Amino acid sequence: MGSDFATRIKLLRKEKEMSQTEIAKRYGLDRTSVGKWEANVSAPDIETLQDLANLFGVSMDYLTGVSDIRNPYEPDTIAAHHDADEFTEDELRAIEEFKETVRRLRQNR
Repeated sequence: MGSDFATRIKLLRKEKEMSQTEIAKRYGLDRTSVGKWEANVSAPDIETLQDLANLFGVSMDYLTGVSDIRNPYEPDTIAAHHDADEFTEDELRAIEEFKETVRRLRQNR
């Protein structure tokens, strides 16, 4: 697994205001295991990955860095009540990238 996973697991954990210890306890691990995930030293097994994706409300593709769309299966209402069906895939990707930029800006305040 790559650095995208390490970065995203840490970001998602902080968004949920969870500690490494809380995540570790959920999976019967010690805190250092989660620290190793976030340092890109190791990665969880597939079942734990799926549970982490569910916990954080994202797809496994997003969690592992395959996609930048957090949850493509969740219906989105996008700006001014326009449904996602009105946009092309490229437009939706651009909108998702913009949303991520805004989220990052909020975190850096």
